[in-house]
Amino acid sequence: MGAMFGDYFINRWWDLMDIVDFSLGAGPGVLVHVRATKLAQAIGGWSDSWRVGFRGRSAGVWREKRTEIGVSLLYYQKVERERIAGWVESIRSDDMDLDTAEVYGGDKDRSFTGIGFTVHAGILVDVNVRPMQAVDFALGLFTIDVLDDDTGKLVRNKDL
Repeated sequence: MGAMFGDYFINRWWDLMDIVDFSLGAGPGVLVHVRATKLAQAIGGWSDSWRVGFRGRSAGVWREKRTEIGVSLLYYQKVERERIAGWVESIRSDDMDLDTAEVYGGDKDRSFTGIGFTVHAGILVDVNVRPMQAVDFALGLFTIDVLDDDTGKLVRNKDL
C-alpha cells in the first residue's frame, strides 16, 4: 500500500515534468520557429548551439545542430544532437503514446499538438508545451493515465 501511495506521487511529478520542455543555449545561428501545433507553425533558419535544459523527464547538456524551414505541415527539419551530460530516458516506455515516445526519437522533438517557440540569434531560447501531457497530468490526479506513461503499475502474473 505504501509503495502504491509513493508511486502515485512520483507519477504525478513525472507527468508534470512531461508538460514543458525548456532549454537555453548559445552558439552561431539564426533561427525562428513559432508554433501552435504542427498545423500552425512558421520556421526558418539554422542553429549550431550548446544547450542546457529539460526535455520532458530528462535534464541535460547537449550540442545540437538544426536546420529548419517551412510553414504548417510543409517544412523541412534536420537535427543532429550530441549528448554531453545528463539525459536519462530510462523511465520512458517504448509503447507510449505518439505524444511522448516518438517525440524524442531521431530528429523528432516536438509533438503534433505542441505549442511554443524557438528563437536563436547567438543566444537560444526554446520553450515547448505539450497540451496532451497537461491533460494526462490533470486526469492522473484521479489515477486516469490516458498516455499510459506512469511507472510502477501493478502487473498481473499471466501464469496465475
